[in-house]
Amino acid sequence: MNKFSEVKTDHVDDNGVTHINGWKTVGLQYPEVNVIGYFISGEVYWTNPDYQFDPMVKEAVEELQKEEVPVIDKVKEVVELAIKALDMDDEFGNDIDSRHACEEEAFHALSSLKNTFK
Repeated sequence: MNKFSEVKTDHVDDNGVTHINGWKTVGLQYPEVNVIGYFISGEVYWTNPDYQFDPMVKEAVEELQKEEVPVIDKVKEVVELAIKALDMDDEFGNDIDSRHACEEEAFHALSSLKNTFK
């Protein structure tokens, strides 16, 4: 049975933490907002462990986890590119032009992460 009439995961704070919020309508009053938990790096930190069993909450968390996977894959890909470029940089030693090209490739790989997190 649902504990909440609505569950949202659209608030991300300045630290990159996604807030999982739930609304309950009590009688004729305005909806009551509850913080269900916090989604950080693929993990949910519950404010009340019972919330994790609510079907609407489960669905919202599954959606967050699906969205998390492509971001993690992109970070891995970019870090691997940057490491490869830096390894090439070591390989070229004192060849300034080659070193510069490798450093530039590493910089561009890391810069591409900027758009991932917008």
